[in-house]
Amino acid sequence: MVMRSMHEPLYSYTGRRKGKAAYEIWSKSLLEKEQGQPLWLTFPEDQLVDPSFAEESIIKLGREIVNKEFGKKCLRLQGLTDDSITNINAIIKWHAHNVVFIAGRSRKEWQVIGHPLGKELSKIFELVKEQGSITSSAVASSSKIAINAASNQLHRLYNLRLLWRKKETFERGVEYVYSIWL
Repeated sequence: MVMRSMHEPLYSYTGRRKGKAAYEIWSKSLLEKEQGQPLWLTFPEDQLVDPSFAEESIIKLGREIVNKEFGKKCLRLQGLTDDSITNINAIIKWHAHNVVFIAGRSRKEWQVIGHPLGKELSKIFELVKEQGSITSSAVASSSKIAINAASNQLHRLYNLRLLWRKKETFERGVEYVYSIWL
């Protein structure tokens, strides 16, 4: 049997067998990425990702990323249909997986899908999204919370691989700057 390329528009994103094949391809691609670089998975327009496929590929990679098996890398999902997002969310909820992804129709219009973030994390994520990059002291000031609470929330978003962080030196000392994965 000849396996089609994952980028061909007629590829079917259904079934566990195809999900496992996709996982093998995508995990190798993720390993080849430099630290701090996301793997963009771009799905053809109007292609449905079914729950079995998603569980064996996207969600499995997401769990391994959160468990730091790929280092400081993440997945970005682009072009998913609303039904595909519903399928991914359903499997994550059904199995209580603690994974989230940044997904969107285009690189400009995106959202967080997967395990619910909760009100506070969502608010901080939106703040980072609006500002592009931010420090814990800026989050604390903007959100009117203690700096350690802001730092903890940003670190949780970083551990979920929704944010990238880098260490920078300022006049007041060294601080992490958090941003959305490019």
